[in-house]
Amino acid sequence: MKVRGVIFDMDGTLLDTMERIALVMNTVLERRSLPVHEMVKYRRFVGDGIRTLVEKALPEGRRDEVTVAQVIAEVKVLYDGERLKGTPAYPGIPELLEELHRRRLPKAILSNKEEKFTRAHAEIDLASFTFDPIVGARPDLPLKPAPDGAFLIARTWGIPPAGILFVGDMPADVLTARAAGMPCAAALWGFSDREDLVAAGATVFIEHPLDVVGLL
Repeated sequence: MKVRGVIFDMDGTLLDTMERIALVMNTVLERRSLPVHEMVKYRRFVGDGIRTLVEKALPEGRRDEVTVAQVIAEVKVLYDGERLKGTPAYPGIPELLEELHRRRLPKAILSNKEEKFTRAHAEIDLASFTFDPIVGARPDLPLKPAPDGAFLIARTWGIPPAGILFVGDMPADVLTARAAGMPCAAALWGFSDREDLVAAGATVFIEHPLDVVGLL
């Protein structure tokens, strides 16, 4: 079926948020006199929501519910200030989004980042482009790889899932697309290794954002 719309993951696909995420998490850890992590380790911590990020970043003996809840709250406060400094889009993303606009293809974001932060990044860092809807982590939807958010976007557009291309860089994105019956393009410029994407079932890989154009 011809592609009639495109869903994007945000972190690691549209925006290079890794440095900001690592900075915020390490700052919170330092304030608690806990060990910090090199940025490369955060590639294994992100993608499944803030709770998973915090649990993986904390030492094993400090992952009790009270500490996790407190750290999540601290991370949210600090991130809320950091996001205002702006986060760069990956090279080629603006040109891809412009091409999708030229072709009149609808664009959406589906992220496991809290929805208010997902929206804020879109409004600040991708302000020249329209995404509708923008769906982030929220109480009424399970996180990816559950397909609920993808189905919500498909219903909003009135487009069968098979006509929607899902572009993401994480195993959760690949699994979401498969569960939703959407074709998936696995982005190799993001936070995951090719091997992890293959293990999730990815079969189509893109090395540069403009490679998406060849899949439309």
